[in-house]
Amino acid sequence: MSVARLWFRSGSLLCLLTAMTAMSSFGSFAFGQSKPSADRIRQIDRMIDAMASRNKAPQMVRVSSYDDLAPLVSRDYDWSEQDRVRKAVLVVRADGSDEMWWRLRDHIGDNRYAWTVVFDGDVQSDNVSVGEICSAITGARLYAAVSRHLKVSGRMPSVFYLKVASGKNETKRPSRPLYELQIEACEEAIRQIASIKATESIGGGDYRDPSKDDSHTFTAEEKTQFAKAIREQIKELKRTKKAVVPDQILLRGIDPVRAWEPFDDRSAKEVRSAYGSENSERQRGGK
Repeated sequence: MSVARLWFRSGSLLCLLTAMTAMSSFGSFAFGQSKPSADRIRQIDRMIDAMASRNKAPQMVRVSSYDDLAPLVSRDYDWSEQDRVRKAVLVVRADGSDEMWWRLRDHIGDNRYAWTVVFDGDVQSDNVSVGEICSAITGARLYAAVSRHLKVSGRMPSVFYLKVASGKNETKRPSRPLYELQIEACEEAIRQIASIKATESIGGGDYRDPSKDDSHTFTAEEKTQFAKAIREQIKELKRTKKAVVPDQILLRGIDPVRAWEPFDDRSAKEVRSAYGSENSERQRGGK
């Protein structure tokens, strides 16, 4: 993909990682009045560890003048690992506990390799880390009470989510359940929507295909209705004391389990054949 598209796809993720890291300065997690048992913590850690592949992350090589990337996969790559990791991610996603949320948040900087995926329906691939998956899940859950009311095309600017994630009273966050953090995110979203003019295109504003621009410009009425809906959401959260469950979990604008296609052996052989020789060493890019 082009440098511009790569930046666009990863920019919001970097802001999310920054925001989640800035949420507090404490090292580990704490939960309300009681701390989870050691057995529960070990169980969660095993679930997260299962998302790390036993394979070595493939090196990425440039395969076009637009800097599109493809993985140079070794011949001993265990393809069954991709399916195992995908199932492990589904298990983690299914655990909606506050304990899991906080532990995933502690892993957003986890650089262990998870799997390699293909997106956009062509030879555009990327390696995904455990930390990226953790960030996608924690972010989706934190923003769930807000994002469910954003029924417009495009994606909210990164600064919006950065502000919503940072919130206020950061030092008090460790003692609060996720539904209270969602309330805080909702309150911040109401403040932030006033300064947001439009969403960003999920298509990346690709200069090669302007038709992919699906951004949306907010009207004053839409902002008013959004703020009204969020205030009602806050009332519901306070009444039920249960966090909202996200409709979907996206990584770089795509579902990291269901929508992305894993890179397969056939594609790997094609890349090795075309770009695996010493003559193409100059084409190899770093991820």
